[in-house]
Amino acid sequence: MIVLGSIPIFTFALGTWQVQRLKWKISLIDELTEKLEREPLVLPNKVKCVLNCLIYAFTAPYALLSAYQLFLNSYTAKWS
Repeated sequence: MIVLGSIPIFTFALGTWQVQRLKWKISLIDELTEKLEREPLVLPNKVKCVLNCLIYAFTAPYALLSAYQLFLNSYTAKWS
């Protein structure tokens, strides 16, 4: 008897949670759609250089390490 009485309460709570979750997902989709419609940002030269080296890393196994070393060298040279 207690189990049968708790089923409507459980389903109401579950339905309420689903409606809240739907509202959250819709607002998340709207937020991401807004971000997709924005103008792209211009990357700094350092980031472009590292990205180019990382693209090369797919063809050369040691390029990823050299890209990281290149980034470190350019970063430390600035503060020397």
